[in-house]
Amino acid sequence: MKKIVNNKAYAQLYYIGQLISILPDLNINFPKSIIDICFKQVSMCNDLNKFEFVEFNNEDEVSFFSELDYIVNYYELKDLTYKQIMKYMDSIIAKKR
Repeated sequence: MKKIVNNKAYAQLYYIGQLISILPDLNINFPKSIIDICFKQVSMCNDLNKFEFVEFNNEDEVSFFSELDYIVNYYELKDLTYKQIMKYMDSIIAKKR
């Protein structure tokens, strides 16, 4: 999950780790600063902190996470009901087909 607030981007450690694991398959140009931060942070990821958010404040980093649709935005989902979230997920799956 990600949050974009006040020209800063926040991404959860767990999802950053998932991105790194599929990085070669995504064919996306990650800003080097994100890769550096990710490898440092993800190496410390565990069950206690995997849902903590890592802050990114460089303009390239914020732009990257803003445009990245592989990670859902917290603010798009936070007030939705379970049924609405399921409908949202179905729409994402339908787009990817």
